[in-house]
Amino acid sequence: MVLLLIASSYGLWILLSGHPLRAYASFIPLLLSLQVLLNDLLEHHVMGGLRFGSFFFKLLMAPGTMLHELSHFFAALFTGSTITGLSLFKPNPRTGMLGSVSYKLKVDEWVVVREFLIAFAPFMGCGIMILLVDYFYGGMLLEAVGGLDVNAPDDFIQSFIILSTSIFGFMAGLDYASISSWIILYAIFSFSLGAAPSGHDFRDSLKSMVKYPVGTVFTVFFISIIFLVHELPYSLYGVREYVSGGSLLAFKFVFTVLMFSCAFLALMLPIAYVFSVLKGQEKKKGA
Repeated sequence: MVLLLIASSYGLWILLSGHPLRAYASFIPLLLSLQVLLNDLLEHHVMGGLRFGSFFFKLLMAPGTMLHELSHFFAALFTGSTITGLSLFKPNPRTGMLGSVSYKLKVDEWVVVREFLIAFAPFMGCGIMILLVDYFYGGMLLEAVGGLDVNAPDDFIQSFIILSTSIFGFMAGLDYASISSWIILYAIFSFSLGAAPSGHDFRDSLKSMVKYPVGTVFTVFFISIIFLVHELPYSLYGVREYVSGGSLLAFKFVFTVLMFSCAFLALMLPIAYVFSVLKGQEKKKGA
């Protein structure tokens, strides 16, 4: 899956040469692959020391997981799907699943788009919550992102450095004697974990593309139109400006959330590792 995302990133970079959305469209799959890798590393390797299903594991995972599943749930309702089952948080050590939403898709030419929206809804839901937490705390991170302009690989690297520095400053500026600061860190960490699409989400989206080839062709055609509108030499009654502005805003939102999520997950790796080691030592003493 990660290799597919990296290949998609490279393919989009070549295909969209000279296009104003080239950098965003190319870097988003790359960031998504990094988010998935960091999320898996935290969940399966670092936090594995907390024992799957233990109190501390549930405490860390519950908010993000519940928002993750609720995002699936509301996206399924929004796309006209029929909900057949819902489990907001029920860790299953046998399957590795923390929660689930079962639904029956409405099959038409939009079926692939529907599946995609449902599969990646947690990214939107958790992403919005991360931005809201930052906004209510002062919006320092949003202010840093507002000045970013990504048009080339160097801009991408520079943006990641700027945002990572801002996040470090954000964390350093927290009053750790206050319970509210710990709640803020806890919320952002949990929502960052919940924002990452699971392997099951990816598989569902890919399966629908294979199962419904007509829907896949229709979706590719629809997305191509959005990119082509940017290249129109005339306004077309304001359509070009409307589509260009809307799509750029959407790409910036996705890029911002991915940068937030990846940076926070990377910064939380050593913290989660130390915490899991300490819990492992406690369990050894108890034994």
